[in-house]
Amino acid sequence: MGNRNLKIGLDSTVFKNRKFIEWLIFNKNVFKTHISEIVYIETLLWYKRLGIGKEGFDSDLNELNARINFMDMNLADLITENAVEFGKQFPFKYHARDYVIGSSAESAGSYLITDNIKHFRWLSGKVPVMTPEEFVNLCMKKKYI
Repeated sequence: MGNRNLKIGLDSTVFKNRKFIEWLIFNKNVFKTHISEIVYIETLLWYKRLGIGKEGFDSDLNELNARINFMDMNLADLITENAVEFGKQFPFKYHARDYVIGSSAESAGSYLITDNIKHFRWLSGKVPVMTPEEFVNLCMKKKYI
């Protein structure tokens, strides 16, 4: 394995699934892992509330070899294009964070791993959106791991 060809974007919800995070860390050489800056902020807040803090979160990200995708003008353009296209079903004022997270995965050409599949239905046909369990099953079935 170890070819790091499989790109994955993580939503903040998956960090609550320690089993999945540990599985990703164990298999980190198979994946190019990223999070959006929104996921970094959301998850950092959660880690702080748990008393784990920034050091604990940054340590997890380092163990995952995860990078943070920061917004630039191209990503902002994609986010707003998606919001225009899907805004009737997923109003931006309620889904702004989801548009950033999903568009970041789309821009990277990666899978999006989340426990909130319904928040990312608008990504259908753009990038695969899966729960952690579905993603692990896919990796085992396709022998990525």
